[in-house]
Amino acid sequence: MVAMDAVAGNVVQHGGGHGLLVLARAHCHELRCRISDRGPGFTAEAIPDLAVGINGAGHGQGLWLTRLITDDLTVIPKAVGTTVVFAMRWNR
Repeated sequence: MVAMDAVAGNVVQHGGGHGLLVLARAHCHELRCRISDRGPGFTAEAIPDLAVGINGAGHGQGLWLTRLITDDLTVIPKAVGTTVVFAMRWNR
């Protein structure tokens, strides 16, 4: 899953090198992923609105792509670290 790889890669690069990933089937037709780290943290505003490079942003490719290809993306900043939750739905 591209989104999971992108967010987990951010944990390794920016979030202290380790975190917690929980992948679960939610409802009948949804896969939900929650990834948490204890890095410096960020908010959803850090995700570029346009494709990376178009608006001069040199970072945020993984989160931008995750927002583009998932059905739901939530960024939860904490006192230490961040939790990113995203979901993808499929039809039978």
